[in-house]
Amino acid sequence: MAGIARPFIPWSGSKEKLIPYIWQVFPSNPKLYLEPFGGGGALLLGMQPKISRMDIYNDFNCDLVNLFLCARECTIQLVQELKFLPLHSRAEFDLLKEFMKHKELLQQRIADERNAVMECFSGEEREELLQILRGRSRLFDVQRAAAYYKVCRGSFSGTINSFGVKGLDVERFLKLFPPVSARLKDVPLENKNALQLIRERDK
Repeated sequence: MAGIARPFIPWSGSKEKLIPYIWQVFPSNPKLYLEPFGGGGALLLGMQPKISRMDIYNDFNCDLVNLFLCARECTIQLVQELKFLPLHSRAEFDLLKEFMKHKELLQQRIADERNAVMECFSGEEREELLQILRGRSRLFDVQRAAAYYKVCRGSFSGTINSFGVKGLDVERFLKLFPPVSARLKDVPLENKNALQLIRERDK
């Protein structure tokens, strides 16, 4: 069917091949579709959107949700970032994993700089500096999403724990992003405890 997106990351336990069987037992007209353990989002991405149905994606993994957000909101910047560093070696894989470990530190640094700007500047000067920091924060989210994507693609079965040995040509996967962005257009992307979200949404 036209307009359906495919999963753009490898994911252990992906339901992509099971979609035809899952649809056979799917309710005919649900008002809400919630993926509490979103993962690679195969079923959600494979479903045609409906105005009468709300679709929600959730995962507790903040890096995964950030990747989905950037795929939807910053598609061009994310694709550019992915082209920038093809992954061909274990050293590059380890470098990206190290970058992922320090995300809280980098975000804290941006927050500290913002607080300093608020304290030391006013008027137009303050707004100019805050605009620069907002840009840096958005760029960091895109860089983090790209790093996470490359680590997923460069590992065995998307587990991100071990380097997959073969070189990774990211270019051939980039065509998956525009359809994903379009499919996620009106989908809330949550980063919550699954049981909490199920309780919130259970009608």
